[in-house]
Amino acid sequence: MHPYLQKLRDEDAPLYFDEARDALGERLPLLRELVHTEQDPSWHAEGNVEVHTRMVLEELEAALGRGEHDLSARERFLVRVATLLHDVAKPLTTTRRVRDGQERVVAPHHAARGASYIAYRGLSLGLERADLLEIMGLVSAHHDPKFLIIKSRREQAYWRLARVASMRGLYALELADMRGRRCADRQEQIEYIELFKLGAQEAGVWQGELPQRAFMRQVRQGLRAQGLEPARVERALMEGLAALEREEIYTPEEAVARAYALEERFSRVVVLMGPSGCGKTSWAREQLPQMGVIALDELREEVTGDVTDQSKNVQVAHLGRERLREHLREQEDVIWDATNLRREFRAPITGLARDYKAHITLVLFHMPPEVFFARNRERARKVPAGVLERQLDIMSWPGLDEAHRVMLVDEHGAIVSDSRASWEQA
Repeated sequence: MHPYLQKLRDEDAPLYFDEARDALGERLPLLRELVHTEQDPSWHAEGNVEVHTRMVLEELEAALGRGEHDLSARERFLVRVATLLHDVAKPLTTTRRVRDGQERVVAPHHAARGASYIAYRGLSLGLERADLLEIMGLVSAHHDPKFLIIKSRREQAYWRLARVASMRGLYALELADMRGRRCADRQEQIEYIELFKLGAQEAGVWQGELPQRAFMRQVRQGLRAQGLEPARVERALMEGLAALEREEIYTPEEAVARAYALEERFSRVVVLMGPSGCGKTSWAREQLPQMGVIALDELREEVTGDVTDQSKNVQVAHLGRERLREHLREQEDVIWDATNLRREFRAPITGLARDYKAHITLVLFHMPPEVFFARNRERARKVPAGVLERQLDIMSWPGLDEAHRVMLVDEHGAIVSDSRASWEQA
């Protein structure tokens, strides 16, 4: 682990912005850009994003010093790092837009972009993968607590959010976030966060519990009693869970009943995801040799005669989707081999697979950036370093319901995380 982070963790030490920026800025260069990133004065009269982040960290440390939050030493470490990084993507997303006839400074989707920004870079800092994923959850969801209150969401929305991030961690982060700003409705925003705490407690997720587990356990038992194979159980279970959290169904029996409508035969679609040079194609060839493959690089060469020619990417994508339809019609298993780093690129593929009632597995290659930068330099067909940096900046970490199964693969080709374990152990 990076010496600065190691000290914070070992000593349960406070985190101050200037120290963190100086220590981590080389690996997380956006920290150095916060000072140059403006904010709308109506919402952030305190100034730029660096000023705000510094104030939020000071509010967090003051609250921890007063004993306001019942957090373990590990939880305090995770919340501190997440608080440092909660607005780290604002330099990538800040723009000006007209709202209600007035030009405003906005940073759309900066929470999700922030989580994605640290997804690989956090491994370079030596963060343990489990810690990094929890930090990413806090960063990605840090605006959600107040919207649960503003939109009067029911308990299922709290259940869903609890799958993304720690409720107690979110409360600590967002209370500091609201206190660390200057705006006309500051007190109202703080009250939203206090109401969120009450809502999380009433929904039974404040201490980290997941009420969905009982639902999942009963659905799993009902489906397995029919002798269904794991992939069919998983597909029905994950879709039932999503329906529960959307308030479309309310009982395990409804989820089991929905499973009867699913075909016995179906395709298995494996979507590979990862930056260039991370070993996706080699891993799929070794681990899934029995499956068909749709590789966009190969299609690009087929269409243009040159695998590096990007001039006909629309035609290549269209051809790829037609090939995918052919596999799905024949209920054949297939791998979609591309970087697939952006959600809008994955959505047409997973959407098409769902239309054909396929089982979807997302295999995400997760390793420190220096690993695939080094591998890229050794490839016969190198990708420019600037392109790899851009891939890291635009990457969008997958959401909860993008696939029925999500697997993380490390630099050694080992599966280090498998979402299937979450329901098999429920």
